[in-house]
Amino acid sequence: MNISFDADQSEKGTVSISDISGRKILNRVLDIKKGFNNYSLPVYTLKSGTYLINVQLSNQKIVKPFNKL
Repeated sequence: MNISFDADQSEKGTVSISDISGRKILNRVLDIKKGFNNYSLPVYTLKSGTYLINVQLSNQKIVKPFNKL
């Protein structure tokens, strides 16, 4: 799975995937660069279902649901 987002500054950030009950399945620290960022996350081991992806930067938090088929 690829995620893309824009960042206002270069910094360390985190991306995590949790199941719908809130249990964290994946947690990664990323080196975010100013501008456009694109990262690939390994979701091939996830079972089918609904998950939440959370990107946390110092001044921004993005949470989006996704379905693994």
